[in-house]
Amino acid sequence: MARQLWEYAVLTVRIVEMSEAGWTYQATAWSDEAEIYSRSLGNMFWTAPLADLGREGWELVSTSSENALMASWVKGWQAETSRPIQTNFFFKRPAIS
Repeated sequence: MARQLWEYAVLTVRIVEMSEAGWTYQATAWSDEAEIYSRSLGNMFWTAPLADLGREGWELVSTSSENALMASWVKGWQAETSRPIQTNFFFKRPAIS
């Protein structure tokens, strides 16, 4: 029986700019030391890179977030909240031999 081999990728989504109008994120994915994906995202539209990688056969297997305490403005009120400043998404797909 042949053993299944896998290739792995990490997609990092991080905040690159914050303003009252919204946040801008950068999504970048790497596999085997090569960049395989890069896209700028407005606000929190993280489903776009997840769907893009899924269409290329990548399966999401895990996530991890790095959070930071920051001020948040909602309808004129300011509050401190913990928000993700970077989230890592880990993917795998069958390796092509």
